Amino acid sequence: MNPLDLNLVCKLPAGIVIVPFMREHALKFKFEQPDLNGHEIHELQQRLCDQVEAGIGITVMQRGTPIGIFGAAKIWDGLHEAWFMVGEATRRYGIAMTKVAKKFILLKFQEDSLNRLQITVRCDDVRAYKWAKCLGFQKDGVMRRFGPDGSDFFMMSIVRED
Repeated sequence: MNPLDLNLVCKLPAGIVIVPFMREHALKFKFEQPDLNGHEIHELQQRLCDQVEAGIGITVMQRGTPIGIFGAAKIWDGLHEAWFMVGEATRRYGIAMTKVAKKFILLKFQEDSLNRLQITVRCDDVRAYKWAKCLGFQKDGVMRRFGPDGSDFFMMSIVRED
């Protein structure tokens, strides 16, 4: 997937552009999501880079500053796990970011012949849960005490229709 294609198919607000993820994006990104509580910043930065290395990552930039990073990594053929890191600045562009995420998901299914794309969402992050539902993810179940702080997470997925 060429992240630059998302710029062409998604009408983005002025000053917003999608670029391939680069390590310095993790260093500049403000980690503000509730599900990241309990992690050290350098640990989050390294984990983000590791996930991109295992799959694909794209960065949403606003005038040279990363405001959102997302991607997916292969677990095995037909199954990938996606992740979405969004900062408060990204939330101002909800409709545009939702369009980008939906197109990203569609392209993942098409290009990688997926049967399933899954994500984890912290149970008490209502905003993230609602966004995941809006993107088409369905709740599979609760992973108890999954977070580093002992918090519960939902496992959510989109499956290819037969």
